[in-house]
Amino acid sequence: MGRMTYNALQPPFPEHKPEDQPARQAAVENELKFHTARLDVAAIQNLYDVHDTTEMREELRAALNVSEALDAQQREIVQDYYFHLYAFAKAKGFDAKKAGTLLSICREIFDADA
Repeated sequence: MGRMTYNALQPPFPEHKPEDQPARQAAVENELKFHTARLDVAAIQNLYDVHDTTEMREELRAALNVSEALDAQQREIVQDYYFHLYAFAKAKGFDAKKAGTLLSICREIFDADA
């Protein structure tokens, strides 16, 4: 008996093309551009050198333009929110650009909810 082949059952597979990683990264950055542009990444980079929590909260407040129209208690809550968000980003090893993007996205959500 001869060898049996089943060519009819094997669909032709498309040619494998490696993913263009730089183009994909550029597309993602372009989609998130409004987030990174809204926040001063240099200010976030400077936060990595600050070790005093009070100073860090003030730097975050200034970088994120927390409204002065809030009363003291509301301002404190908002500062805590951004401080803990920044602490999370730092603990997870985010660089300044990623931390800035995360903070900016959360700022956008916070503003939309207010």
